[in-house]
Amino acid sequence: MTFCHLSLTTSGIKILKMKQLINVLTSIFLIPIVFFSCGDDEGSPMPVKAKFSVNDSSIVVGQEVIFTDASTGEPTSWEWSFEGGNPSGSSDRNPRVTYNQPGEYSVELTVSNGRNSDTIEKEELIVVISEIKADFFVNDSSIVVGQEVTFTDTSTGEPTNWEWSFEGGSPSSFSGRNPKVTYDQPGEYSVKLTASNGSSADMTEKEEFVKVFLPVDASFTADQMTINEGGKVNFTDTSEGTLQSRRWTFEGGTPGTSVDSNPEVTYSTAGTYRVTLNVSNEASSDTEEKEAFITVVGTVKAQFEADKLSTNVGEEISFTDLSLGTPNNWQWSFEGGTPATSTVSSPSVVYSTPGLYKVSLTVSNATSSETETKDKYILVSDLPDVGLIAYYPFDGNGTDNGAMGFDGTLFGGITPATDRNDRPGMALSFDDSNGHVRTTNELDNTMGNGVTFAAWIYLSTETGASMGIISNFNGQGSFLDQCTPGNRIGFNLIIQSDRSLRMTYGTNSNKYRGRTTSANTFELNTWYHIAGTWDGRTENNNAFKLYVNGVIRDNATFESGLARDICDEFVESESPFYFGTASCASGLCAPFNGAMDDLVIYNRTLTTSEIQSLAEQD
Repeated sequence: MTFCHLSLTTSGIKILKMKQLINVLTSIFLIPIVFFSCGDDEGSPMPVKAKFSVNDSSIVVGQEVIFTDASTGEPTSWEWSFEGGNPSGSSDRNPRVTYNQPGEYSVELTVSNGRNSDTIEKEELIVVISEIKADFFVNDSSIVVGQEVTFTDTSTGEPTNWEWSFEGGSPSSFSGRNPKVTYDQPGEYSVKLTASNGSSADMTEKEEFVKVFLPVDASFTADQMTINEGGKVNFTDTSEGTLQSRRWTFEGGTPGTSVDSNPEVTYSTAGTYRVTLNVSNEASSDTEEKEAFITVVGTVKAQFEADKLSTNVGEEISFTDLSLGTPNNWQWSFEGGTPATSTVSSPSVVYSTPGLYKVSLTVSNATSSETETKDKYILVSDLPDVGLIAYYPFDGNGTDNGAMGFDGTLFGGITPATDRNDRPGMALSFDDSNGHVRTTNELDNTMGNGVTFAAWIYLSTETGASMGIISNFNGQGSFLDQCTPGNRIGFNLIIQSDRSLRMTYGTNSNKYRGRTTSANTFELNTWYHIAGTWDGRTENNNAFKLYVNGVIRDNATFESGLARDICDEFVESESPFYFGTASCASGLCAPFNGAMDDLVIYNRTLTTSEIQSLAEQD
């Protein structure tokens, strides 16, 4: 007979042989028993029931979870599925799973014992949240006292609570996400934030995070504001506030810039100069600029000039200040002048009495003073006014100081020379070569009724040749034997080779008429006043007179090639006037060797007394 047994594995009931079981049932119920066939005697498994537990269902990102199988029915295999987990599945009985992304995830378990199986799924079992990482920023971490700043929470992990601590701030603490805080004292302050939610918390502290400064206010002083050229100025930064940096700019100074608190600056050139100071810190900046703050004046050096150094009585002379060092005060003194003094920078003065006069100028500014005096500076002549065509003082130039303005042009070897009054540069020196002064041909337009030439001369070298003083003889003109303009016509006043003085009026082919002095009239290295006059007559040699130092000295007639009178009347030469040379057929000739000064030309014959007056003047 085959035996069957009932195995109660859960209650531990002993397996009974089928025959014993049938006998018992038969004796009790008295019913026929139908036998059936059973399998082997090891028994059948009970149905499985899937169950599991987890050590923590609310976790943060990256946290590991331990799953524990609690299934019944003696399962022999396990198949897990972990939504969002790593690993995403497992066949271990009690697996470990990590979750790396926040979210709510399901877990499914299927268990089996080989005969039957069961599956359980728990939806949104695992809640994964991000880990709290506290952080924040501020709209401005460098501020001035009293300024409000706004803190902004940038924590990660979805915090729901925020606790702030503000060192030095008002308020000093705060519960909330984005507080506003005011700082009333300068310093560097820490800020602390604790962020949390129900599962995670984190704290961060930023030391010396908020820097609070006193606002800057730029200002400065200087130990002096008016200095001489080359002087030094010491500047002092008197700015207020919390200074972290400064920059000076010195217009016109050396150095031109500086970052020192008390720089020393040198100014080399006169002028008025701007100074700028910029100060700043991390939270504020300010600039102080002072226009024309530094005045630099030169150590004054008195200098001046006059528009002319030789003049006639009653004429005006303009003086110009040329002083260096930016003077702002002038004290003039004019010997013999009207006015005798002046305080303007460039006065005008009239001289009423002939003479040689001194001029003095004292200039000053806030730091210095100097005087320049020029002795024998202004020569005032009492030249007869009537008939004066031109007046050439030869004060180093060819300027005509007469009313007509027939200025001469200097050519060749002419240099300024010392005049008869020992005034350097107040005469002209001619070098016995091509040096000469040439002026306009309009000078002889009104000479038909007479002429006077006068000058101071100084012979420096014995040349053994004639030397031209004044000439408008047209040596380049036509040889036609007629008295018409453009022919060889004109005056010559020359020193002849024997050192006599000759004045002639010539026409056509070397035909001259005039007068001459005796030989050796002049010594070398001596100033002489010479004059020659013509009274307008062409038919008589006695129409000419020659003077040396105011005395009539002509003693001989000078004629050359005269077949008849040279001209019936005066004829213009149409030639320029030359001083220091003459005009010949071959070109300029008879160069002068020496110095000349104060040359005058009249269109009338001056009287002997008038010429004597010229010779006696300084």
